[in-house]
This record gives sequence, C-alpha cells and structure tokens, in this order.
Amino acid sequence: NPRALLIVNLTTIAQQLSGALVVVFYQEHIYKAFKVPIRSDVAVIMTSFIGNAAGVLSILFVDRWGRRPLLLVSSMGCAVSTGLLGTYLFLDEKNVLGTIEYVNWIPIVGLNALQVFFSFGLSPIPSTQLGELFSSNVKEIGFCFITIMAAVEGFVMTKSYQIVKDSLGLPIVFWSFSAMTVTCFIFMLWKVPETKGKSFLEIQNMLMAPEDTSLNDDIKLQEIKRY
Repeated sequence: NPRALLIVNLTTIAQQLSGALVVVFYQEHIYKAFKVPIRSDVAVIMTSFIGNAAGVLSILFVDRWGRRPLLLVSSMGCAVSTGLLGTYLFLDEKNVLGTIEYVNWIPIVGLNALQVFFSFGLSPIPSTQLGELFSSNVKEIGFCFITIMAAVEGFVMTKSYQIVKDSLGLPIVFWSFSAMTVTCFIFMLWKVPETKGKSFLEIQNMLMAPEDTSLNDDIKLQEIKRY
C-alpha cells in the first residue's frame, strides 16, 4: 500500500508539474503574451476543443498501448512542448525571430501539443491507477489522500506561476515546467509498473518488497483476502 501510494502520488505530481493545468487557468493571458496571429479568445476555444477531443480518444488507447508507455510518452511530450514554448519566448524577447515568416504560429502549435500530450496520459492515468493499485479496504483512504495532495499541488503550481512570471519572466516558467516534467519522467521510468491486462493479484505481487518474493501465490492470496 505505501508503494502504491508513492506511485500514484508520483504520477499526480507529474500531472501538476507538466504545466498543462496552469496553462488552462491562464490560457488567454498566455496567448496574448505570445502575440499569436488570431484572437486570444478564439485560440482558447480551439485549444480547449482539441484537448477535450484528445481526452476522449485516450480512452481507446489506454488498454491498447498500456498505462506506462502512455505516461512516459505523455510526460516527454509535455516536456518538449513547454521547452519549445520557453525557447520561443526567449528568442522573441531577444528579437531573433522578427524576420522569420509564420513563426508566430509556433505558440499555437506548442500549446495545443501540450494539451494533446497531457490528455493522452498524465490526465487520465492517475485516476486509473487509483482503481488498480489499491486493495478495496484502503482504496477510499488512498483516494482521499491523493485528492488532497493533488489539490495542494495544483494550488501551489497555480499560485507560483504568477510569482515566477513577474520575478523571472515567462520563458523561465515554461523551462521550469519542462525541467520538472523531465525529472518526473525519469522517476516514472524507474518506479511505475505496467498494469495493463494484469489481475489484482499480479499487481500486488509486483508491488511487494523484494524480500517477500519467495512467498507462493497461495499465501499471498490468503494475505490479500485477510486484509
């Protein structure tokens, strides 16, 4: 149970640190800062539609591709998107991009890519893990704890966005999102198991400490039933 809690909390932290949810809250202001070639309110509607469509499509791929690959692809895609956006803002502030044609479409592509990658993995999979990793007797406790942690993490990220933006600049904000998401990617690559197509007993076996692996399946099943 502690290991399951660690795994779900790790993916929830990655969900918040990706920056996708912060971008949703400040979307119109961010589009204005990027000086996109279309009205910012139209860009917000377009990005919201694309993100919701990607979320619906992710239902088709979770069981086909597995949880772990989607999480890794999603986190790396978010890291690349936010890194690209930060670099664009930095170069734009240095007046490097002024003569390049159609370059002002890069923020639209980057922000939409961020929402698509987020919707395919980091958005739905933490909730899926809650149902798969916890046994029924502790599921409600785990769900309550993760919900509180996600709310606290979301509050801190949303509040710190404006503080970091005002003190260090918007490029640093997006580069920070990218660096933190890459860090989460490394930890997920190391810690998060694949649960696609596995029974509850198989998942519990994967979560057991190495010194417990000598127990046979019957004893494990009896322990799981007892608890």
